[in-house]
Amino acid sequence: MKYPCEIIRDLLPLYHDSVCAPETREAVEEHLDQCQPCQAFYQDMLQADRLDPDQPALQKERAEVKALQSLGKLLRSTRMKAALICLAVVLGLTAASLAVGAWLNSAAVVLPQDFLDLAELREGGPAGEPENRLWIFYNEKYQNYRYFKHGGVAVTPQQVDVNGDGESEWIFVCAYRHTLWEAFQFRMGWDMNDPAIVGGEDPLVATHVSTQWSDWYDYGESLPGQLGTPEMPQDPACFVEALYFFPDYSLCWSIGSMSDQEAQEAVKNHAVLLWER
Repeated sequence: MKYPCEIIRDLLPLYHDSVCAPETREAVEEHLDQCQPCQAFYQDMLQADRLDPDQPALQKERAEVKALQSLGKLLRSTRMKAALICLAVVLGLTAASLAVGAWLNSAAVVLPQDFLDLAELREGGPAGEPENRLWIFYNEKYQNYRYFKHGGVAVTPQQVDVNGDGESEWIFVCAYRHTLWEAFQFRMGWDMNDPAIVGGEDPLVATHVSTQWSDWYDYGESLPGQLGTPEMPQDPACFVEALYFFPDYSLCWSIGSMSDQEAQEAVKNHAVLLWER
């Protein structure tokens, strides 16, 4: 794009002092290459500048302008770096908080061995169910754990050679999943919602489960975590021989993937017998 000589000559002082934009500098240089009168005008300006008695003051002023320009660039660069550092710190703290939160909500606390007090076999369920049910009770000093929305005793059947005589027997294993975050809430008195009563008005009832074979197993299907079709037990109305409580929730739910020897040692060394036939 061509510019009139008057505009270019007005821009020459800025061009000379190197205080114009790169696009302006490029336009001035392109015009000077093609315009002899403007070249002569620029040379006269340079000559007058060299003969100007105020030349040292002008040079000082120009140096100050350049210094201010450099300082502005440095400040902009510093602000950008500071903003990036702050953003990185915020993102890092957010990621760390999410990771810690996920860990607190997934890591299970190992509970006291007397967390569950006992279990007893009763005929019929709370709503008149005909099958026998095994009722499991909290220890009185831990009954407030029933207030937790996500808590509760989970029970599952397993075949384990408990006595080490080569004969596996059906047993119930149970555990209570209590996370680190819930433990912190419990200590602080948080999350104390209305309890989920599973035993009518009895606050010590943790849960109750059917001992009827058909409630856990239908012919042709495998139990969760087990392969193959287990044989029908001698007493389908109460097919389990015992109930064990694992204070370590993670260990309890690893029984199904253990070898016979590992499962036997886990039950003997880490589980509490609550009931046996």
